[in-house]
This record gives sequence, structure tokens and C-alpha cells, in this order.
Amino acid sequence: MAQQRTYYVYIMASKSRVLYIGVTGFLMQRVLQHRAGEDGEFTRRYRVHRRVYFKAFTTSETLLHGKRN
Repeated sequence: MAQQRTYYVYIMASKSRVLYIGVTGFLMQRVLQHRAGEDGEFTRRYRVHRRVYFKAFTTSETLLHGKRN
């Protein structure tokens, strides 16, 4: 049986309330990249450094469609 991979939807924010929404399989690594300004021009320009929300999903299918009850 294949090992399940965890995906994360996350929201980062700047002090001026600019939001960045992302998806990753490696949440802590991505947060550190944002904080170091390594993610790209948007996060450097707007200083999007604070993680304000995240949610974990175990399959990409669930991630793309949202959790259905």
C-alpha cells in the first residue's frame, strides 16, 4: 500500500493585511522560504511573512475539491 502524502493549503499575511494563499507538501519549509524572502517577488515586495492559517489534506483530490461531509 502506498504511503499517503499530506498537502497543505496555507495563508500568509503581511502587517498591512496583504494575503498570499499557497499549496505545498512541505509546510514548514515553505513558511521559512517566505520569511527569508526566497519565494519570489510578491512575498518580498509585500513582506508576506506571517502564517495565519493552514489546513492539511491527505490526498490531492480532497485538496482540490475541499472536504465534503
